[in-house]
Amino acid sequence: PGAHGIVGQDLSPGEFAIAVHHAHPRVLTVCHDKTLYRKVKNFEEYQTPGERRLTLKTAKAKVPAMEKEMAPWFEAKNRSRACEIYVYEEKHDLKFQITHGRPYRTDPSFDKKLERSRVAYRPQKHDTVVYDTRYGVLKVSAQTAAEKDLYRKTFGKILFADPAHFPDGELYTLQPLRAGKAALAPVTGIDSVRLTEVWVTLDDDQSFTQVSRAYSLIEAVAKHGQPNLQQGKLVRAAMMVKYRSGGRPRKLELRPPHVAIFDRDRDGDVAETFLKTNGFLKVGEQ
Repeated sequence: PGAHGIVGQDLSPGEFAIAVHHAHPRVLTVCHDKTLYRKVKNFEEYQTPGERRLTLKTAKAKVPAMEKEMAPWFEAKNRSRACEIYVYEEKHDLKFQITHGRPYRTDPSFDKKLERSRVAYRPQKHDTVVYDTRYGVLKVSAQTAAEKDLYRKTFGKILFADPAHFPDGELYTLQPLRAGKAALAPVTGIDSVRLTEVWVTLDDDQSFTQVSRAYSLIEAVAKHGQPNLQQGKLVRAAMMVKYRSGGRPRKLELRPPHVAIFDRDRDGDVAETFLKTNGFLKVGEQ
């Protein structure tokens, strides 16, 4: 039935949610789950050198096998065998929502008799894996390096019959920053970009790292000669990007070789075009 057949127009948001849950519980569950995954996250990214691409139909068919493959790993790490995967498609991305258990925990509490007690439970953990069907890039957001490696290898093994399908190579680089302002050329959808933070590590026995921050580091270089973007290894950088979609400038952070942090749901296509156009994103080069 239509919306008017389920609820009236005078309900509060909470009452509306309850009514929808009673009529179509799956709809409310999926919408709630998606809000958990739309927060800005840092992803480690891996590009396959192959040309084979994944489809939504194939991904859905392989979900039970992936859940079964990962369950023993979670159990061995004191997270229980619980592993649920929900996959859906948005534009050129296949998005996998992975829910599993955290280590068991107890918290102090007061019971109904106002006496001290303890509550024991296993919290849920929500991870995200995104597969870009254009370039064959796997983007993994999880808490630990071991979990990220589990997803990288499992997705390769189950979806492409090869645990090494997504190799651990460099996808992002900060080398273009050595060209200064020329590396921050706006593209369609962007009004301006300014470099606000950069980390430079020197190759010496002290592992010296210089962290520089400013409203515009490119202007600081021109005025003070610092930071020196021609020396050492550029290991991290942040930019403030003014998008034509509106709002204040938003942060775009790069941590080579795998990590980029920006609002993919809001700025994804434009930000990726900027990164690729200016040489920060090396898709298609492996």
